[in-house]
Amino acid sequence: MTRASLAGAPLLLIGTLTPASSANQPQHPPDVFRIGLALADLKTGLIVARSQDRATAGTVNASPTPYYQESPTWHVDATLAGYVRACQPGSGAGDPVDPAYLERLPAAAVLNEATLAYDARHYAEAYRLFHEAGTIADPDDLRVLNGLYLTSLRLGRTGEARAAFERIVDVGLNSKRLMLKLPFVPGTTNLAGGRGLSGQYDMWLRAVAAQAARRGACVQVIGHASHSGAATLNDALSLKRARAVESRLERDARTLAGRLSSEGRGFRENLVGTGTDDPRDALDRRVEFRVVDCR
Repeated sequence: MTRASLAGAPLLLIGTLTPASSANQPQHPPDVFRIGLALADLKTGLIVARSQDRATAGTVNASPTPYYQESPTWHVDATLAGYVRACQPGSGAGDPVDPAYLERLPAAAVLNEATLAYDARHYAEAYRLFHEAGTIADPDDLRVLNGLYLTSLRLGRTGEARAAFERIVDVGLNSKRLMLKLPFVPGTTNLAGGRGLSGQYDMWLRAVAAQAARRGACVQVIGHASHSGAATLNDALSLKRARAVESRLERDARTLAGRLSSEGRGFRENLVGTGTDDPRDALDRRVEFRVVDCR
């Protein structure tokens, strides 16, 4: 989807893939993907066809492209929520397309161009396009903010990258929920990655600590784990990781002492759930920061 393709107000096919268990057993790793499709007529603003189906997990390539694999955060913001609503089953043909989704299509087209440029390693072009998208997208659009962070980092603009990430943290704390993809060495509380990556993670956690302290916020640190291994082991490991992150935050901002708490949720709140323990289910190994009422 590009600005050129949208110019003619074409038919637009959109869809979602949702991992699920064919046996409807939540404790089992997903073995199928539910497919929801909608065909929208952009001239009339109406859905002209809908369809649902399933695909076996082995037939779906769920590997994220470089932009999504390297983005530090993910969340259902207003833009993504509008897209998902547009794809969900409705009463059938003739439904209006979700207005929130239609309003954001011009920005979505520029963002897609920027993402394609990033995936092709054309970082300067991607940097320009993410900035262009930022002029017409929602101020809190995380795809824009992730893109500005990634491209600034790739181009050596460390100050801009830091500012973009601080904005990501600001958006998350404003919504009372911030997710970060903090990869740990399997079975440990040590963050994975070489020197360059560990420097990024240090900056991320310092930014979270600084903003939470400045706000006087109370924050719950929630650890999550992939859907592999025993549930009890994952519960314990995710709690240890949350506590390790809590200690890092308190070390970076002493005023947070007494205003932090930790919880481990194992794989009970997986977003992907495939248990592949690789980039495909990286979102399942996230750490969340939730602003909670102080006691």
